[in-house]
Amino acid sequence: MAGLMPIVAGGPGDQFNVTDDNRNHPLGSVMLFADGRRYKYGRAAATEIASGQLCQQTLNVADHDELAVDTPAVGTNVFVVTNGATTAITVDDHKDGYLNVEDDTGEAYLYTIRSNSAAATNGACTVTTYEPVQVALGAAATVLLYKIPMAEVILHPAPATALLVGVTCRIVTASDFGWFQTWGPASVLIEGTTVINERVIDSATADGAVAPTASTAAGEENYVGVTMEVAATTEYGLIFLQMA
Repeated sequence: MAGLMPIVAGGPGDQFNVTDDNRNHPLGSVMLFADGRRYKYGRAAATEIASGQLCQQTLNVADHDELAVDTPAVGTNVFVVTNGATTAITVDDHKDGYLNVEDDTGEAYLYTIRSNSAAATNGACTVTTYEPVQVALGAAATVLLYKIPMAEVILHPAPATALLVGVTCRIVTASDFGWFQTWGPASVLIEGTTVINERVIDSATADGAVAPTASTAAGEENYVGVTMEVAATTEYGLIFLQMA
Protein backbone atom coordinates (compact mmCIF):
# COMPACT_ATOMS: atom_id res chain seq x y z
CA MET A 1 0.00 0.00 0.00
CA ALA A 2 3.03 2.25 0.16
CA GLY A 3 2.81 5.24 -2.16
CA LEU A 4 -0.95 5.01 -2.55
CA MET A 5 -3.41 7.55 -1.17
CA PRO A 6 -5.99 6.16 1.31
CA ILE A 7 -7.40 9.64 2.11
CA VAL A 8 -8.09 11.99 -0.79
CA ALA A 9 -9.08 15.67 -0.89
CA GLY A 10 -11.78 15.82 -3.55
CA GLY A 11 -13.10 18.64 -5.68
CA PRO A 12 -16.06 19.11 -8.05
CA GLY A 13 -16.13 16.32 -10.61
CA ASP A 14 -13.67 14.00 -8.88
CA GLN A 15 -16.54 11.81 -7.71
CA PHE A 16 -17.29 10.90 -11.34
CA ASN A 17 -13.86 9.38 -12.03
CA VAL A 18 -14.06 5.69 -12.95
CA THR A 19 -11.11 3.54 -14.02
CA ASP A 20 -10.40 -0.07 -14.88
CA ASP A 21 -7.62 -0.34 -12.28
CA ASN A 22 -6.83 0.93 -8.77
CA ARG A 23 -3.30 2.18 -9.22
CA ASN A 24 -4.11 5.47 -7.48
CA HIS A 25 -6.10 4.33 -4.44
CA PRO A 26 -6.47 1.21 -2.28
CA LEU A 27 -9.96 -0.22 -2.01
CA GLY A 28 -11.83 1.50 0.81
CA SER A 29 -9.95 4.80 0.39
CA VAL A 30 -11.96 7.83 1.49
CA MET A 31 -12.44 11.02 -0.55
CA LEU A 32 -13.57 14.12 1.34
CA PHE A 33 -15.17 17.26 -0.11
CA ALA A 34 -15.10 20.71 1.49
CA ASP A 35 -18.91 20.63 1.86
CA GLY A 36 -18.74 17.41 3.90
CA ARG A 37 -19.56 14.91 1.19
CA ARG A 38 -17.68 11.64 1.63
CA TYR A 39 -17.00 8.80 -0.80
CA LYS A 40 -15.37 5.37 -0.62
CA TYR A 41 -13.33 3.81 -3.41
CA GLY A 42 -14.60 0.45 -4.58
CA ARG A 43 -14.95 -1.94 -7.47
CA ALA A 44 -18.19 -3.03 -9.09
CA ALA A 45 -18.70 -6.77 -9.36
CA ALA A 46 -19.53 -8.42 -12.70
CA THR A 47 -22.68 -6.33 -13.35
CA GLU A 48 -22.93 -2.63 -14.25
CA ILE A 49 -24.55 -0.39 -11.62
CA ALA A 50 -26.66 2.64 -12.61
CA SER A 51 -26.33 6.06 -10.97
CA GLY A 52 -28.23 6.92 -7.79
CA GLN A 53 -28.43 3.33 -6.55
CA LEU A 54 -27.95 2.09 -3.01
CA CYS A 55 -25.26 -0.60 -3.07
CA GLN A 56 -23.96 -3.40 -0.88
CA GLN A 57 -21.00 -5.70 -0.80
CA THR A 58 -21.22 -9.15 -2.37
CA LEU A 59 -22.13 -11.65 0.33
CA ASN A 60 -18.97 -13.18 1.80
CA VAL A 61 -18.34 -16.83 0.91
CA ALA A 62 -19.89 -18.97 3.64
CA ASP A 63 -17.29 -21.67 3.06
CA HIS A 64 -14.54 -19.31 4.25
CA ASP A 65 -15.83 -19.20 7.83
CA GLU A 66 -14.94 -21.27 10.91
CA LEU A 67 -11.73 -22.43 9.24
CA ALA A 68 -9.05 -24.39 11.04
CA VAL A 69 -5.73 -22.57 11.37
CA ASP A 70 -2.21 -23.34 12.55
CA THR A 71 -0.81 -21.85 15.77
CA PRO A 72 1.28 -18.83 14.75
CA ALA A 73 3.31 -17.29 17.56
CA VAL A 74 3.27 -13.68 18.70
CA GLY A 75 5.10 -11.46 16.23
CA THR A 76 4.59 -13.53 13.09
CA ASN A 77 2.50 -12.27 10.17
CA VAL A 78 1.77 -15.63 8.56
CA PHE A 79 -1.23 -17.89 9.15
CA VAL A 80 -1.81 -21.24 7.44
CA VAL A 81 -5.54 -21.77 7.09
CA THR A 82 -7.35 -24.92 5.96
CA ASN A 83 -9.89 -23.99 3.29
CA GLY A 84 -13.50 -25.15 3.38
CA ALA A 85 -14.91 -28.04 1.40
CA THR A 86 -16.78 -26.32 -1.44
CA THR A 87 -15.13 -23.08 -2.65
CA ALA A 88 -11.53 -22.67 -3.80
CA ILE A 89 -9.50 -19.58 -2.90
CA THR A 90 -7.62 -17.68 -5.62
CA VAL A 91 -4.39 -15.73 -5.17
CA ASP A 92 -5.04 -12.47 -3.25
CA ASP A 93 -8.77 -13.21 -3.22
CA HIS A 94 -8.89 -11.64 0.26
CA LYS A 95 -6.21 -8.97 -0.15
CA ASP A 96 -6.91 -5.97 2.14
CA GLY A 97 -9.76 -7.92 3.70
CA TYR A 98 -9.84 -9.37 7.19
CA LEU A 99 -8.82 -12.42 9.17
CA ASN A 100 -10.93 -12.66 12.31
CA VAL A 101 -9.93 -15.09 15.06
CA GLU A 102 -13.28 -16.46 16.20
CA ASP A 103 -12.57 -18.99 18.91
CA ASP A 104 -10.05 -20.37 21.42
CA THR A 105 -6.84 -18.66 22.54
CA GLY A 106 -6.13 -15.59 20.44
CA GLU A 107 -9.83 -14.97 19.78
CA ALA A 108 -11.30 -11.48 19.34
CA TYR A 109 -8.33 -10.18 17.34
CA LEU A 110 -8.89 -8.87 13.81
CA TYR A 111 -6.00 -8.71 11.32
CA THR A 112 -5.80 -7.08 7.88
CA ILE A 113 -4.79 -9.39 5.04
CA ARG A 114 -1.78 -8.33 2.99
CA SER A 115 -1.86 -11.32 0.64
CA ASN A 116 -3.03 -14.90 0.36
CA SER A 117 -2.02 -17.93 -1.67
CA ALA A 118 -4.36 -20.01 -3.78
CA ALA A 119 -5.99 -23.02 -2.15
CA ALA A 120 -8.13 -25.83 -3.47
CA THR A 121 -11.09 -27.04 -1.46
CA ASN A 122 -9.83 -28.49 1.83
CA GLY A 123 -6.36 -27.23 0.89
CA ALA A 124 -3.88 -25.10 2.81
CA CYS A 125 -3.98 -21.32 2.27
CA THR A 126 -1.08 -19.16 3.41
CA VAL A 127 -2.37 -15.79 4.62
CA THR A 128 0.04 -12.93 5.32
CA THR A 129 -1.26 -10.03 7.40
CA TYR A 130 -0.12 -6.43 7.75
CA GLU A 131 -0.22 -6.66 11.55
CA PRO A 132 1.76 -9.20 13.60
CA VAL A 133 -0.01 -11.71 15.80
CA GLN A 134 -0.79 -10.19 19.20
CA VAL A 135 -1.77 -13.35 21.11
CA ALA A 136 -0.55 -16.81 20.06
CA LEU A 137 -3.37 -18.93 18.67
CA GLY A 138 -4.56 -22.06 20.41
CA ALA A 139 -4.80 -25.47 18.75
CA ALA A 140 -8.60 -25.24 18.51
CA ALA A 141 -8.69 -21.71 17.09
CA THR A 142 -10.85 -21.02 14.03
CA VAL A 143 -10.79 -18.01 11.72
CA LEU A 144 -12.98 -16.17 9.24
CA LEU A 145 -11.55 -14.88 5.94
CA TYR A 146 -13.61 -11.84 4.92
CA LYS A 147 -13.23 -9.83 1.72
CA ILE A 148 -12.93 -6.06 2.03
CA PRO A 149 -16.51 -4.79 1.53
CA MET A 150 -15.51 -2.48 -1.37
CA ALA A 151 -13.97 -5.32 -3.43
CA GLU A 152 -17.12 -6.59 -5.17
CA VAL A 153 -19.88 -3.99 -4.94
CA ILE A 154 -23.35 -4.87 -6.22
CA LEU A 155 -26.76 -3.24 -6.43
CA HIS A 156 -28.61 -3.61 -3.11
CA PRO A 157 -31.03 -6.48 -3.86
CA ALA A 158 -34.08 -5.59 -1.80
CA PRO A 159 -33.96 -6.54 0.99
CA ALA A 160 -30.24 -6.15 1.69
CA THR A 161 -28.28 -9.39 2.10
CA ALA A 162 -24.92 -7.93 3.17
CA LEU A 163 -23.29 -4.73 4.40
CA LEU A 164 -24.50 -1.55 2.68
CA VAL A 165 -21.49 0.37 1.31
CA GLY A 166 -22.75 3.53 -0.41
CA VAL A 167 -24.61 5.09 -3.33
CA THR A 168 -23.41 5.37 -6.92
CA CYS A 169 -23.01 8.96 -8.14
CA ARG A 170 -22.61 7.85 -11.75
CA ILE A 171 -22.80 4.66 -13.81
CA VAL A 172 -20.09 2.22 -12.74
CA THR A 173 -19.51 -0.36 -15.43
CA ALA A 174 -18.89 -4.01 -14.60
CA SER A 175 -15.55 -4.69 -12.86
CA ASP A 176 -14.53 -1.00 -12.92
CA PHE A 177 -13.32 1.06 -9.96
CA GLY A 178 -15.09 4.21 -8.80
CA TRP A 179 -16.40 6.29 -5.90
CA PHE A 180 -19.45 5.31 -3.82
CA GLN A 181 -20.96 8.10 -1.71
CA THR A 182 -21.52 7.50 2.02
CA TRP A 183 -22.12 10.97 3.50
CA GLY A 184 -23.76 14.26 2.48
CA PRO A 185 -26.29 15.33 -0.18
CA ALA A 186 -26.85 12.63 -2.80
CA SER A 187 -29.35 11.81 -5.53
CA VAL A 188 -30.89 8.45 -4.60
CA LEU A 189 -33.69 6.26 -5.98
CA ILE A 190 -36.86 6.61 -3.83
CA GLU A 191 -39.45 3.95 -3.02
CA GLY A 192 -42.57 5.14 -1.18
CA THR A 193 -43.57 8.51 0.22
CA THR A 194 -40.93 10.32 2.23
CA VAL A 195 -41.22 13.35 4.55
CA ILE A 196 -38.73 16.19 4.97
CA ASN A 197 -36.21 15.42 7.74
CA GLU A 198 -37.44 11.83 7.97
CA ARG A 199 -34.79 9.15 8.19
CA VAL A 200 -34.73 6.72 5.29
CA ILE A 201 -33.72 3.07 5.22
CA ASP A 202 -32.97 0.44 2.60
CA SER A 203 -36.04 -0.62 0.64
CA ALA A 204 -37.22 -4.19 1.05
CA THR A 205 -39.09 -4.18 -2.26
CA ALA A 206 -37.18 -1.99 -4.75
CA ASP A 207 -33.59 -2.84 -5.63
CA GLY A 208 -31.19 0.05 -5.09
CA ALA A 209 -33.79 2.30 -3.45
CA VAL A 210 -34.27 3.93 -0.07
CA ALA A 211 -37.64 4.03 1.68
CA PRO A 212 -39.33 5.94 4.52
CA THR A 213 -39.00 4.56 8.03
CA ALA A 214 -42.79 4.35 8.24
CA SER A 215 -42.59 1.15 6.20
CA THR A 216 -42.78 -2.06 8.22
CA ALA A 217 -41.67 -4.43 5.48
CA ALA A 218 -39.20 -7.08 6.55
CA GLY A 219 -35.60 -6.22 5.83
CA GLU A 220 -36.01 -2.44 6.00
CA GLU A 221 -33.87 -1.83 9.03
CA ASN A 222 -30.65 -0.13 7.94
CA TYR A 223 -30.65 3.65 8.36
CA VAL A 224 -29.13 5.31 5.31
CA GLY A 225 -29.78 9.05 5.74
CA VAL A 226 -32.31 11.88 6.01
CA THR A 227 -34.73 13.28 3.44
CA MET A 228 -33.72 16.76 2.24
CA GLU A 229 -36.30 17.01 -0.57
CA VAL A 230 -39.44 14.97 -1.17
CA ALA A 231 -39.49 13.12 -4.50
CA ALA A 232 -42.18 10.83 -5.88
CA THR A 233 -41.67 7.10 -5.68
CA THR A 234 -39.41 5.77 -8.51
CA GLU A 235 -37.85 9.23 -8.87
CA TYR A 236 -34.48 10.36 -7.51
CA GLY A 237 -34.70 12.46 -4.36
CA LEU A 238 -32.10 14.47 -2.48
CA ILE A 239 -31.01 12.49 0.55
CA PHE A 240 -28.42 13.51 3.14
CA LEU A 241 -26.54 10.26 3.45
CA GLN A 242 -25.31 9.24 6.89
CA MET A 243 -23.52 5.96 6.26
CA ALA A 244 -20.30 4.72 7.82
